[in-house]
Amino acid sequence: MIVSLRQANETDTNWIFDACQDAEIQRWTTVPKPYSRTDAQEFIKTLSIEQSKFVIVDAVTQIGLGTIAVHSVSAESGEASAGYWVAPWARRQGVATQGLQQLVAHARTLGASAVTLEISPGNAASRGTAAKSGFIVVRTRVSSCHDGETPTDGLIYSLTL
Repeated sequence: MIVSLRQANETDTNWIFDACQDAEIQRWTTVPKPYSRTDAQEFIKTLSIEQSKFVIVDAVTQIGLGTIAVHSVSAESGEASAGYWVAPWARRQGVATQGLQQLVAHARTLGASAVTLEISPGNAASRGTAAKSGFIVVRTRVSSCHDGETPTDGLIYSLTL
């Protein structure tokens, strides 16, 4: 499957709502629990809060597969902070890896000198995606992530552009 990134719109509400019912998305992200249709609508409406927020879609069918964002770019360090999640129906198909590679290219256009990801040590799928995309662990941030309701240290992955 080949994926592309595009801006979210109102037609994405239903699949984002469905995806965010997933225990893994709720375990590793900060989505509200429980997640409502109103939460999905607000997620789409608040795109301007992030530097660049996209949905990952099948390039042919335009079916929603996940979300990915550059949260911010530090004027001081040039680091672009990024994050992503993939819907349960799209996992293990290279969706996150392709999306992340496209987001890295986008971060270059924003003037970023590096892209960073903060991942909980227990999140093997996201750690694998980061490694496949050329990211390496550069530091740990104490109690900055979570595993469900339990605070955990965050592994900071970085890719120099």
